[in-house]
Amino acid sequence: RVHGGNILHSFDLMVKALLVVLTALFGGVEVFAYNQDQQFLASFRVTGLNQTQFANTSIVSDVLKAFNQTARVPLEYLSLFNVADGGPNAVLVQVLVYAPELFITGDGVANIVLPLPVSVSLSIDHSRLTRLNDLASSVGVDLPSSGTLTAVVHFDDGSSRDFSTDFRTRYQITAGSGLASLNGNVLVANETATETGSVTIQVSFVNAPTYVNISATVTVNVVSFGQTRIEVRSYPSSNGILDTTLNQIHCTGLYQRAQVSVIAKLSDNTEFDVTSEATIQSSNPSVAGLTGQILIGQTTGTTTLTSLYFTATSPPTTVTVTNANVYISAITVTPFTDNTFVATYQTSQSIVSQVKLCFTDGTCFDGPNLLSDASWIAASSLLSFSGDSASSLAVASDGTIQILGNSVGTTTVTIMAKLCPVSVPAIAYLSFYTNLQPSFNGDIDLGNRIQRIFSPITLLSTSTIEVRVRSSAYLKAFQIKITINPLLTVATACAVGSGWQGPFSCTINDPINEVLFLGSNPASKIVGTEIVVGTLTLKGISLGQTALSGVMVSMFAGSAS
Repeated sequence: RVHGGNILHSFDLMVKALLVVLTALFGGVEVFAYNQDQQFLASFRVTGLNQTQFANTSIVSDVLKAFNQTARVPLEYLSLFNVADGGPNAVLVQVLVYAPELFITGDGVANIVLPLPVSVSLSIDHSRLTRLNDLASSVGVDLPSSGTLTAVVHFDDGSSRDFSTDFRTRYQITAGSGLASLNGNVLVANETATETGSVTIQVSFVNAPTYVNISATVTVNVVSFGQTRIEVRSYPSSNGILDTTLNQIHCTGLYQRAQVSVIAKLSDNTEFDVTSEATIQSSNPSVAGLTGQILIGQTTGTTTLTSLYFTATSPPTTVTVTNANVYISAITVTPFTDNTFVATYQTSQSIVSQVKLCFTDGTCFDGPNLLSDASWIAASSLLSFSGDSASSLAVASDGTIQILGNSVGTTTVTIMAKLCPVSVPAIAYLSFYTNLQPSFNGDIDLGNRIQRIFSPITLLSTSTIEVRVRSSAYLKAFQIKITINPLLTVATACAVGSGWQGPFSCTINDPINEVLFLGSNPASKIVGTEIVVGTLTLKGISLGQTALSGVMVSMFAGSAS
């Protein structure tokens, strides 16, 4: 079986076969089949014939009959007949017979098994076309005026081959012939057509035998430009609802803003945003003026918006600015990752980016909007922020928090909408752990890096605590003292940490309330903000709450030498 072959090729393929007497193979002969490009196709061996038999054979028909005597090549495949009248596997062969003293040539038919085509798929690189002079071909919509067809034939052995430009492939428009024409495997929209609609193209194959009966179709829409319209959506907004009224925002005296877009609609009802290619104008900028796409309310009144997209003008859209207020109706907060604010001492961060506000008219500001797109309205004019743990967190009126220490439990920031005369109170809470990282060179940190700094120790159970060090140069030696409460806990073990390489020792219970870590490695090249140099295991011996503290007694860090 010739894998990767193609039955469609059998109609014009001339194959040469060479018969060579191979005395080493028990006096048999071997047939090699090549195509017109001298590429090897197949071979078969014929036994039971010797050189004398070949030498005494004077005509090709006798040679072919001799083939049949071996029962290796059926006679019906070796009889002479025209290729077009043969079966699906018939291939014309020119036979050259070489013998020691005889050279005979003749024509015969050899059988080469080729995979049969079972189906064809047809596709086009653009599902919509338009005429070249139509606005739908302009920048912003960018529809092409032509599309390339691809025809792939699939065979019974699982292989496939692209026949898009094969000379036997035939394309035909079976519906919508007035809308487009074919140039080879390229479909081109008809420039003189005035209508739109669908075009159906069929692929089939010419000069194919009756058993090769495969075809496929694909449909393409030929469309034209329809019209443009203006959309006015709330801004900044996470939901961007359509709204042509700009109100005041929650008793701030500031007006809402809107984002203006120009939408092009085609004859098949598909739409494209062409704002970047259009010009938008406000008839009364003193009421509401445009900065790019953003419509900014200035005072009460109305204004009319129009747009121009190349030669297409949109119908006018009226926008009204009023003194009516929209109020904050709901506040939602996105929590910190792992519910932990992890940072170095006095690091500040705005939590406004984690706050989403929704108003009584259905519009919403989400956190990123409040920090960027809504920077024209201060968060402090809409919200108040307060914290419940001044020792671990400072909270500013603009929603900025600053980490001051580790929290034993969670600390909570309360976010409340500023009160307006007729507004409904809206409130939300953001609870999290504050967890200090080592903040300066030589600083240490104990416990968990995220969430609760120390996991609770149940009575008579143990907990392992990491000891981390910050070193801006190669950490070569350190001495760390950790103080515990011997009334509640007892140190049961200490060990080198995953971040330290080199000599290490530690002592516990000498005295009973202290643990000492020592490390020294002059060749050390360890540097980092949170180097885990050791671990301490504590056992709970009594109920209660206590502090655990550590201090860097001495440290040496330097260059690689």
